Amino acid sequence: MPQTGPRTARPFATYGRAAAALLLFSAWMGLLFAGFLLHGALHLLLVAAALLFPWRSLAPPATPAGRDDLPPD
Repeated sequence: MPQTGPRTARPFATYGRAAAALLLFSAWMGLLFAGFLLHGALHLLLVAAALLFPWRSLAPPATPAGRDDLPPD
């Protein structure tokens, strides 16, 4: 039976959200380095990018083989 959940549901929507977050982050970096501060409103782009990024669809870190084993006595 196929699994359904946040990792398998709508993978293209996840890629779209990640691409939009990358675009917002790139715009923030570009405007910041160009010298446009806009009285602090520029940092709202960074907040929007962080909120839009699909954090839940990131895979958990994989443990290297043998890490779960107990050390020899």
